[in-house]
Amino acid sequence: MSDPGELTVGIVAEGPTDYSIFGAVLRRIAGDQVRILSLQPESSGGLGGFGPHGSGWKGVKHWCQETVSRTGGMARFLSSGYGPPIHLLLVHVDADVASESEVEVARPCPPASDTTAALRKIVNAWLGGSPVPKNVVIVMPSKSTEAWVIAALSAKDRRFRNGTKLECVPKPARMLTQKPYKHLGTRDGQPKKEQGVYEDTFAPAVAQHWGHVCVLCGEAKRFANDIQAAIGTAEV
Repeated sequence: MSDPGELTVGIVAEGPTDYSIFGAVLRRIAGDQVRILSLQPESSGGLGGFGPHGSGWKGVKHWCQETVSRTGGMARFLSSGYGPPIHLLLVHVDADVASESEVEVARPCPPASDTTAALRKIVNAWLGGSPVPKNVVIVMPSKSTEAWVIAALSAKDRRFRNGTKLECVPKPARMLTQKPYKHLGTRDGQPKKEQGVYEDTFAPAVAQHWGHVCVLCGEAKRFANDIQAAIGTAEV
């Protein structure tokens, strides 16, 4: 059981690297009294390392739909005995999912918000449809969580000083394999997302420079506002 006053947040994310970033940001926003649980992807070595739902956005989709079907809705899942008490649920999908053939709701960018608004309707449906409980927060970095990492590291990057187009950069993780952000290697031409780099370098940087991230990335600012509002409604 949670300690008195401790805020328990469950995270449903596309992958463990995303979980590291969001955990650091949550502690920055909510303080040390936050307890963070990784609900998805699950760690299961016997099932490819990511549990029965797999990883990525389809893993998030399957987790949401299965949980709604099994429990009768997110409100019941959060308020009943289906697991440890959870005060807030964070559901993560990157905005680049809007371009997937099964989704296809991408809009011209900028502004990023046109695409994220359309994609949020899709994610809301996975969560059982409106109204989604107030203590369920959708986090949707554009185009991916790595844009927040670049924002945290970009204080001297003139490309992103005046007005942000950072949220419209396709595949921002590739920028983290190149100067001046060269922290990731590549494998078969794709960024190699090393968990240790995210935990030891990227997550602390995003938390430390969170204000700058919110200036450059409107979806980060929205997430900050949504989390603050949800915390205000949470019964701890």
